[in-house]
Amino acid sequence: MKKVFIITLKILTIAMALALILSGCQKRKPKDIEVIFVRNYFIENYYEDKIDFNNKQHWKAGPINRSQKVEDYIFVCDLEDEKITDFLNAIKEYELLSWEGEYRLTGEYHDGHQWSINIIFSDSTSTGAYGDNNYPETYDEIREALENLTGSIILDEKSGLYKRRYPD
Repeated sequence: MKKVFIITLKILTIAMALALILSGCQKRKPKDIEVIFVRNYFIENYYEDKIDFNNKQHWKAGPINRSQKVEDYIFVCDLEDEKITDFLNAIKEYELLSWEGEYRLTGEYHDGHQWSINIIFSDSTSTGAYGDNNYPETYDEIREALENLTGSIILDEKSGLYKRRYPD
């Protein structure tokens, strides 16, 4: 009787794991990322970077009025395989996919730095984070990983000082 129970339990465990995999409920992984959009907001405008992992390219747009959508991107550079691998490892190490959805300061403050990261996966699902003068614990590490990947500052420093730089 005990042996039948153990076999039944194993079969149920395998069936549940298979159901999760087939239903798409498995945990998202960095290797499943298709595109990352990064925005930095500055006064009435924003700048957006698009990191396309399918085509291994970095694109940018801006300045764009906050009330408008991006219409055209400008090609910045091709992404190197080794740098993509390093970036995907950094996503795991610094838990970008586990960031909370929103980081805001409470209380009174004036102006500052607003930013967002939107991640699109190969199954068309997405996740992201937005910050308004507040940041996740591993913000600086992800900012540096993005810079190492693209060769550009695409996520501004916590100070909120605007430092966009692109290679010519």
